[in-house]
Amino acid sequence: GWFRERFPYYRGACGACAEAKTEFLGLVRASPLERMSGGAAVAELYRCTACGVRTSFPRFRTVPPVLASKRGRCGEYSWTALRLLEALGFEARWVDNHAGHVWVEARVQGRWVHIDPCEAAVDTPLLYAENWGRCPKHVLAYGLCRDALGGQSNLVAISDVTGQYRPVSAEPIPEEARLALEEAIAQATASEVRRAGQVAASALASAKAAVGTTAGAPV
Repeated sequence: GWFRERFPYYRGACGACAEAKTEFLGLVRASPLERMSGGAAVAELYRCTACGVRTSFPRFRTVPPVLASKRGRCGEYSWTALRLLEALGFEARWVDNHAGHVWVEARVQGRWVHIDPCEAAVDTPLLYAENWGRCPKHVLAYGLCRDALGGQSNLVAISDVTGQYRPVSAEPIPEEARLALEEAIAQATASEVRRAGQVAASALASAKAAVGTTAGAPV
């Protein structure tokens, strides 16, 4: 639980006096610095009921500002955990239950292991169904594909991992919903393949242009 101790779940506490009771004022556009340094598009704004100070909570999408501020929720902390796992040499992927919560998985000894930094939980995939009382209807994992040499490509693979997070006693997912999910994954995968192809074609064109410019340069 060291991660959760050092990076607690942010619930809107005042940044000046640490008072927990604050009033949520709404969403505002992130500052230019927050957008540039942390990829934040929006920030949540709170007003302290004790001292009246307003506290901004930028929803960062990069790791450094999250580590510096030690404020986040499952979105910020799942991305941070993902990058930490990758830095340690693990193959990792981001997991979304599409019902308001995200976490990660790491490949350990040939299998994908559930890791939830907000819950300080490792290898307990039935946590949400049994402890939260929220049996997931569909859970998707997003990770980079591996190329022929075992390295990471720029193509994102989408995997349906719902079965790992539902107890055997859970009612079967309706066939219509299952087929709709399969179709959605197929469409998203096709779109990702097109995107990766466009990126590769652009890179190839740039390389050819660079070679052509070099070839024509005076010696």
